Amino acid sequence: MITPILYTNSLALDQAQEGILDKLRSHTNAILFYSNSSEKTTFQGLATEYSDASGLRVTLIAADGTVIGESSIPITELQQMDNHIERPEVLAAQDFGEGSSTRYSNTLKIEFIYFAKKVDQNYYGFKFIRLRKR
Repeated sequence: MITPILYTNSLALDQAQEGILDKLRSHTNAILFYSNSSEKTTFQGLATEYSDASGLRVTLIAADGTVIGESSIPITELQQMDNHIERPEVLAAQDFGEGSSTRYSNTLKIEFIYFAKKVDQNYYGFKFIRLRKR
């Protein structure tokens, strides 16, 4: 009797995670569209504006892993952020075009799903978009 319950719970969790990833994937495309039509002046402005509208944490990352836009911190603190090139979702995006990972945040004491997408840096000015549900 326990096995079917565990299987059902596992299946429900997998389906929920896939649903979240589909939404994050859709939002990355919306950010790209927004970045083309927006009158943004900075990458920080793009990340913050989209985050405010969507409720998502938005990180824009250069090809070398440097964070050039981050919705959850002030622009004055961008240079203090760790390089993101070794983050699992960014590594997967580098190799496969997109990637995701589920990790525990020691800071916020909760597990998050991260999604990253590789884009044309010559066109957009950044190499990766990374989203996380706040």
